[in-house]
Amino acid sequence: MYFLCGASDVGLHLNDTSLLAALVRLYRDVIEKKMYVTYGIGSVPRWEGFGDAYDLPNDTAFCETCADIGLLYLSHRLLRWDWNALVEYGLSPGVIADIMEGALYNSISGSVSIDGRSFFYSNPLQTSGRSTTRKDWFDTSCCPPNVARLFCSLGEYPFMVKKRVREGKIMLTIAVVLYIDSRAEIKVGGENVTIIVKTGWPWTGQIDVSFKNAQNVEVDLLLRVPGWAKVLFPRFDQSKQ
Repeated sequence: MYFLCGASDVGLHLNDTSLLAALVRLYRDVIEKKMYVTYGIGSVPRWEGFGDAYDLPNDTAFCETCADIGLLYLSHRLLRWDWNALVEYGLSPGVIADIMEGALYNSISGSVSIDGRSFFYSNPLQTSGRSTTRKDWFDTSCCPPNVARLFCSLGEYPFMVKKRVREGKIMLTIAVVLYIDSRAEIKVGGENVTIIVKTGWPWTGQIDVSFKNAQNVEVDLLLRVPGWAKVLFPRFDQSKQ
């Protein structure tokens, strides 16, 4: 996952869409054939990696916390590409955002104890509890600091912002990717435009989005409709309209 994150960064910097094509192919293979219902990845403990397609045993699942974090990192990097290009290669930006949210709220958050002092290295879906317990440290301790790094960088993920100029006027496109209590400041013409999201998500469905100092800026606001909402509430599925 982390190698693919680097490949995505290089491809985006060079505008090398051949790398994007390879990334989308590998990403879809993971999320469509090798990902657990908890959004954990990596089913084989022996090499801490993937097995055959759809071979997802519950009791021997590895689902390393670092791998699940890597899935979130890669998803975020894919969203930095042009979204039309993603769609052309068969990957919806909404699906990517769903994966980000699912991994964050399930496999990653579940790896940490309530008090934040102990961690799972692997996250099997079935266990007696005798061999799988959260520990406060590991001899190879990549997971605890990686969890800390993720939560310290959480402010990078709720929004995607793009600027463009039309007829001499700066325009903003702001996509709310993750519904988290958050705010972001975007410099526009020497001033800060602030977007604020207030929500009790996922416990409540109320989400309030507001702006400050945006009266002279044209903003296109994009709000994600989660894939599960399209299933539970078909009226939200715009693709059928």
